[in-house]
Amino acid sequence: MKYKIRVEKSCRIGSENSYSNKPYTGYSHEVYEDHKFIVSTGEAEKWPDVTVETDLEDPIFVFVIYSSGSTFGRTDGCDELVGVIERNLVSKVDDLIWKSTSKEERASAVSALGDTIGEDVYDCWNGYFEHLQDVKFVDKYGFTS
Repeated sequence: MKYKIRVEKSCRIGSENSYSNKPYTGYSHEVYEDHKFIVSTGEAEKWPDVTVETDLEDPIFVFVIYSSGSTFGRTDGCDELVGVIERNLVSKVDDLIWKSTSKEERASAVSALGDTIGEDVYDCWNGYFEHLQDVKFVDKYGFTS
């Protein structure tokens, strides 16, 4: 079945130092919060963020929420679909994603994650400026855990 997923989130933009009394430095800081996942199967969703085809009867869509940026600012709350799994794999996948943030376990955890999901996984949440913030498991009705 083909699923269309739209991600709604609110955005707060301010200076890097907007939470302190320090002067504005010119660096930007965008924060995307309150992620809501709208899942549909029909033609109703005209502009989905992600389209996924799966044969699973009760699919769980795995999203990572991470921060990214550069020397001049950062964005918190970026989202990326990692894969589609069966419900019984949720705790294993959650554990592997969090283990992948450790330098010592990164390669083996990402490899095991790909084996579990059944496809190669690019760990976009691991990088010089990237950091994992959360993992969301979304069912076909849009409910998250």
